[in-house]
Amino acid sequence: LSSEDVAFFRHELNGVLDPSDSSWTKANKIRTWLMRQPHRTSMPGLSTRIPREAYTKMRQGQPVLCGNLAEIYAALCQSVGLVARPVGLSVAIQNGAFGFDTHAGAEVWIEDMGGWIYQDPLFNCYWTLNKKPLSALAIHDAVMSGQEIAFAPHDAQVEAGLRDFYIDPRLYFRHISYE
Repeated sequence: LSSEDVAFFRHELNGVLDPSDSSWTKANKIRTWLMRQPHRTSMPGLSTRIPREAYTKMRQGQPVLCGNLAEIYAALCQSVGLVARPVGLSVAIQNGAFGFDTHAGAEVWIEDMGGWIYQDPLFNCYWTLNKKPLSALAIHDAVMSGQEIAFAPHDAQVEAGLRDFYIDPRLYFRHISYE
């Protein structure tokens, strides 16, 4: 991010974070705050991959997709000193590329928790195994080995969003790509 983008996103987060917040608390507060911002998801989403431009267009009412939200989330995290990156996910690979159904989220580096933790801005959740937050790769490994992962925070709104999606979002973790 440019210094102007850092200042812009920090200004947007004014009042959201407390100086005493841990990195993990910041990451979760940012995800929750982003999902409470006026936005609508629809096809097609924004064609831009520039986080500030995508955020501005989202605030103007233009539709966004999961990838737009993932890039905005990563930029918001980066603006407050967290290391974050978008993560691409896919149900299948065709001809060496992501196949017919894809999704995007983000990972944030949380040193105290052992490294990367996957965050899903579209569904406003993260995934756990035995109540431990997981990276996208750890989620992939758990899904592929048949382990039962759970979403968190476990509340009715998150549960409804996941349940009402047209496929089980856990299927996306079959194939991952780091951007």
